[in-house]
Amino acid sequence: SDKGFSHIDGAELRRRIAAAHAGATEIAFLDLRERGPFHHAQILFSVNLPLSRRGRVRPPRLRVESRYPLGLLRSWSLVSLEQVCLAWPRPQESQDCPADGGDRERQVASAGQSGSEEFQGLRGYVPGDSLAQVDWKGYARGRGLNVKLFEEPASGRLWLRYDRLEGVPVERRLSILCFWVQRLSRENRPFALVLPGAELPPGQGEEQRLRALNLLARHGDTEAH
Repeated sequence: SDKGFSHIDGAELRRRIAAAHAGATEIAFLDLRERGPFHHAQILFSVNLPLSRRGRVRPPRLRVESRYPLGLLRSWSLVSLEQVCLAWPRPQESQDCPADGGDRERQVASAGQSGSEEFQGLRGYVPGDSLAQVDWKGYARGRGLNVKLFEEPASGRLWLRYDRLEGVPVERRLSILCFWVQRLSRENRPFALVLPGAELPPGQGEEQRLRALNLLARHGDTEAH
């Protein structure tokens, strides 16, 4: 649909380009009035695309159109972009958290692992330990190569599990898990996520949240890497 492309305020004698996905009701206008006829530059713009389903979504062709000046001249092109976005499940609130762990799995963890808070001490370095966990200040003072140990918060780590929702339809399971991923992230609590054929190790913070949501979005996608 090119709804809205033909409307340009008569008081605006400016060069404008309109861009929208096929069938979209929202249009992005790019104002080029301050750019010379031979000026080359990148222009960043965004066009919202409603997502009707979970998973990988390839956007329809992008219609780019110009009607300058005053609609007398019209040029347009349909652009196919090799882009894919991930649509996350729609969160569905649930009173019971579908998870194992918590206080029962509180443990001492190496520094640098998500969920660590209270310093507990040092242990000798073991090949394979992250160098970010090494007590470099102590090493510089001749105390040997050690890594820091921290104790997890009282809540421990929660393992969100798909199989804890047995009997619930697939999409609803994913929506409930999505709700708890968002909630635990807001509370800054460490969690892990276990799906059939996929597992996200324990962690917390924005990066953990995004990884979990992307994992939920890709569930069942045979093309996903």
